[in-house]
Amino acid sequence: MVFIVQQANNFCPAPWVGMYYHSNAASPCCTMDTFAISPNDYLKSNWLRTLKEEFLKGDKPSRCNSCWTKEQQGLKSIRNHMVKSFRFNDALTAETTKHLELRESNLCNFACRMCNPTDSVKLERE
Repeated sequence: MVFIVQQANNFCPAPWVGMYYHSNAASPCCTMDTFAISPNDYLKSNWLRTLKEEFLKGDKPSRCNSCWTKEQQGLKSIRNHMVKSFRFNDALTAETTKHLELRESNLCNFACRMCNPTDSVKLERE
């Protein structure tokens, strides 16, 4: 399969290779809002297809504001890490999930600054 798409500076491989699954909800990464759906339905969803299309058009999806904000501040984002780990064409031709992050609950005793209450009981209490 040949792709004529040029890699945009804002491309993120996460929608093609990643799945973050937390308490029966899915998204491409941990910084994006999740929605209740099975893993198979998520991979076939119009929501994911639309997100991929936005990236292929060279858009900066608003769902990815967490990464855009970090990058504007000169910080490393999840997108930066994904781009470093997965080459453009490898991401587009991936037939299976290559980066899977499973979290069954928010049972965690830490309160890491980079985390959020959905991932840490301690943060949720604070």
